[in-house]
Parts: sequence; C-alpha cells; structure tokens
Amino acid sequence: MAMCALAVNARTWRINYDENSSADFRTLAQACANANVHDGDVFYMEPGYHYGSESDNTVTRRCTIVGPGWGFNTKAGEEIEVSTTHFTSSINIQHDSVHVIGLNAGQIYIYKSGESLSNPLKNVTIERCKVISISISNYTYGINIRNNFFYSRYYNYSCLSLSSYFNYGVVEGNIILGRVSFPGASGVGSRFDHNTLIYYYSSSDYCITYATRTTMIITNNIIIKTSSNYTQNVCDFANGVVNNYNVYSITPAQYAEETATGSTKYSDHPTNQYIGATVENTFINDVEGLFFDEAMRYQVLEGSVAKTAASDGGECGAFGGSHPYVLCGRPTGIPYLYDVDVPEHTTNNTLTISFKVAGQNE
Repeated sequence: MAMCALAVNARTWRINYDENSSADFRTLAQACANANVHDGDVFYMEPGYHYGSESDNTVTRRCTIVGPGWGFNTKAGEEIEVSTTHFTSSINIQHDSVHVIGLNAGQIYIYKSGESLSNPLKNVTIERCKVISISISNYTYGINIRNNFFYSRYYNYSCLSLSSYFNYGVVEGNIILGRVSFPGASGVGSRFDHNTLIYYYSSSDYCITYATRTTMIITNNIIIKTSSNYTQNVCDFANGVVNNYNVYSITPAQYAEETATGSTKYSDHPTNQYIGATVENTFINDVEGLFFDEAMRYQVLEGSVAKTAASDGGECGAFGGSHPYVLCGRPTGIPYLYDVDVPEHTTNNTLTISFKVAGQNE
C-alpha cells in the first residue's frame, strides 16, 4: 500500500540544459537538491545536449530518470540530435533505488561513499540506455543492468565493470561491444544471462575477465572474440563456475586441441555450443528503415545454432529470454512520433502537418 501511495503521488519534472526551454531544472543535481522534489519523483530528461559537468549529473536521491531513447537517420547518416539525450559528461548514481531508462548517456558510474558489506548500494536499475561504459564500485546489492547497448567497440578496457561484491545482481539482455570485468571477490546470487557480447578489439584479453573468481551464473549468452589469433579467449573456464547453454566463438578444432592435452575445461560444460560463432554466421548484420538502432545488426540469423541453444530451447543472446532487447531504447508507456509529413507550402494560409503516434508497450 505504501509503494502504491508513493507511485500515485510521484511528480514528474522536466530537465533540459537549454535555458530557453523553460524546463523545471537544468541538471540532475539541481533537481535532487530542490526542496520541492521528493523521493520517488520522475525526472524527464528532454532531448538535446546536456552540457553539465559530472557534478551536475550526480544523482543523490531515490528517483526515476527517463529519456526518450534514441534514433538514427539512414539518409543523413548521423544521429538525429532532437531525438535523444546527449550527455557530454559522465552520470554518477550515488543513491539507492534509482531507475534510469532510455538515455544516451556515455559513461555511468554507480557508487556511494561509505559502502560496506553491511551497507551496500542497493536496487539500482540501468535499462535501455546507450552507453560507452558502466562502472559499478565497491559493495552493491540488487543492481540490474538490462537491455543496454554498449558501443565501446574499439576500446581496450572493460566497458562493463562489476563491483568486487556484486551480490544478487542481474546483467541481462544487453548488447556489449567490448570487454566485461566480473567481480574480483564475489557475485553471490548474481547472473549474466542472455547477453550478446562481442569483443572486437584485437588483443589476448578475455571477453570476460575474473570469471574464475566469481559465483555468478553465466548462461544463455552469445560470446564472440573476433580477433583471429585469440578466438578461444572468451572466458576463464573453471569447474566451479556455472557456465552453461552459451554459444561461443571457440571452434570445434580448438575444442579438440584443448581436450587432447587432457584438459576438461570445455567438456566440463557440455551444454555450451563451441561452434566457432562469428558475427557473420550468427547475426543478420544489417539494418533497415529510416530510424534504426545499431543493435539490429545483432539479431540472430534464422537457422543459426543460437536460435535454439538456450536452456529453455529458445534463443541465446540479447533478443531472447524473459527481457528481450527493445530497439531504440524506448521506455515502456512513452508515446513517440513517427511518419511526420510537413508540406513545403501552405494551403489557404494553413500549413497542415500530419504525423503518427505510437506507444512502446513492451
């Protein structure tokens, strides 16, 4: 009942860095510090450039932060500025129970001072965002990283770095073009599920590092190392790690070569598909339409092993599972315009503009 009352009473605030927009606030920090804002309120980040500093983008209260998602224009060959948020500095989440959805955010940091095993940062969700990286520090509980597009394709660092004690967290339905760093100390009750992870950078680094040190469950993912010299370097395999029903870029020949040495690191996980998965033989690798999300390229090809390799017989990767990836990062329930028609000339001194409105219901 208390949760319902908070939801009913939550107020929505407009945030826009442009002073001419007549928004309620220019930055997240201003909104969090204002006496009229209450815990649980909603901050709507309006499209355009948010030029604030990292301190301007610091979140210090329980809230929901909503952006419009993003879109691309194939004719112009560039992102439409008015269709998305553009943060020029990092966003810092420093409070429990923060939900971020639909932002073009660059880098996001999740941490707070004074964290400990008995006082972790709790219940933060980053969902349907387009990001370069997400970094989670120290002690956390119940963090959800879901349906995000990580586009740090050619950078040699961990675009998703999980905290040393990333407990009871979920990383699912993401498209990650880069390397992931698992918890170095713990991952109790946490899972890495139905992600599409492709490490394009040419190096010997694993796609997933520190996998041998965690208790995280690794299931139903597509994990590909594209460098021809290191296609087997996808994950630190260990007997104690639950690593099942994944599709890997490890080839049958590499599997046989490893097994011939007496090693059982692959055969200890017999439900995985060691099929030499590549971008070309696994994904449609194409986009279509006037507005598109680069993630369209990573939809699984019909007939690919990944289509039926998941633990439930369904699809591995970001477009499978109970929370499949949503194109363009549109938040649930937020209407958006499409098919806008603006005539070049007026008729009877009237300019009639037509457009269609749709709702994102999933």
